Amino acid sequence: MKKRSLSILFAFLICFPAIPLAAQDSICNDPKAKNTGKSAPCKYPATRKIFKKTTKLDNVLAETSGLLYINDFIWTHNDGGGEAALYKVNPKDGKIVQTVSIRNAKNKDWEDLAQDNQFVYIGDFGNNRGRRKDLTIYKIKKADLNESSTTTNAEMLTFSYPEQTDFALSDQHNFDCEAFFCWNNQLHLFTKNRGNAQTQHYTIPITPGNHKAQLQETLDAKGMITAADISSDGTVVLIGYTPGKLFMWICRDYAGTQFFSGKNRRIKMGKFIFRGQIEGLCFSKAQKGYISAERFKIVKQHLRFFSLEKWR
Repeated sequence: MKKRSLSILFAFLICFPAIPLAAQDSICNDPKAKNTGKSAPCKYPATRKIFKKTTKLDNVLAETSGLLYINDFIWTHNDGGGEAALYKVNPKDGKIVQTVSIRNAKNKDWEDLAQDNQFVYIGDFGNNRGRRKDLTIYKIKKADLNESSTTTNAEMLTFSYPEQTDFALSDQHNFDCEAFFCWNNQLHLFTKNRGNAQTQHYTIPITPGNHKAQLQETLDAKGMITAADISSDGTVVLIGYTPGKLFMWICRDYAGTQFFSGKNRRIKMGKFIFRGQIEGLCFSKAQKGYISAERFKIVKQHLRFFSLEKWR
């Protein structure tokens, strides 16, 4: 190469250095997206899927909320005001096969369940009117959910949102929460924003004590988020509703634990009046799992099976 060419190349590299990896990652590279080649996250055409009903749930579970899948069985609980108990359910027929009461807990507004290898976490953090200052997560040993168990005790985590300074009665606030999961030794919470229909992703440690939730990111969910889970391969799913309609978000190919930074697809799931109000969600395999709906008018409480294979 001639000296003049080398000089020009050297000058170019100084003025225009290589694009940082972070900038490259900020471009949507999925050919199925509407914004391929443009700024991330990827955006997709409206998608509709009705997941088939699997079975009706036992009448005790009229307000089923959180779901967990452990050793071929589902664990669930009722919404606020119900017994401070977890119910083990056969997913084939929806019948309760075991009940474990939490002796030192109260079900003020239980909303979701999470798990890691050793523990189960119960989210008592429903905050419909925005006035709660006792947001709580109960932590129990998985070993205490063995087949002979009927009662157990829990450790407690309490937390607050640093951004919340107004605790006046309101139905248009952004500090309700009905969804969380455990990942990388942290609890990841997803708010049910009544004020702007977004969801904010917060984290808190898994250790008992009092914590300030740390805001990580925000997704324009276009509705109220009621449950969340993460699969063994890192796929994140959120479910929720808008007035009268149900939806699911699938989040993949994100950076670190910024779950909304990658490919986010929204699935329309039908109407309340035909499907019930979906409240629980759990993976049973990497791309498959269950959704529960509480009783809603003429729709009985039930389980639905879902598969994400077609959107991989």
